[in-house]
Amino acid sequence: MLKKIGLIILSFVFAKFLLDYFYSPEFQRYGDENKAQWTCYVNNVIGELYVLMSRYKDAEDSFRPILERCSNSSLAEIAEFKVAECLDKENRRSEAIAAYMAYIGKYPASSYSAIAQKNIEILQGLR
Repeated sequence: MLKKIGLIILSFVFAKFLLDYFYSPEFQRYGDENKAQWTCYVNNVIGELYVLMSRYKDAEDSFRPILERCSNSSLAEIAEFKVAECLDKENRRSEAIAAYMAYIGKYPASSYSAIAQKNIEILQGLR
């Protein structure tokens, strides 16, 4: 029984250490310097967690590095849309509209483009 409790405590300590590292500027610097594609997946998960916690500025800050570091990946498309959504949730209307419009211009065939267009209309008061 004590071994199980010790293992659980050790798992939580390790998870906390790992999450602290993934949130750190050192991790972002590593990803930027090495153009490590796997770091984009980590940033995406962290950004989604921040969205779930309604911490939209932190989520935006997690999604933005994906746009530069992994610009040719499918994650970049998702991250660009997520940045626009975060701006929208932060009530930064003009920036959100511009971000949605840029998204539609860059990914016109995406399934998210229709959602982006609808969100633009809502932000402009047309819906």
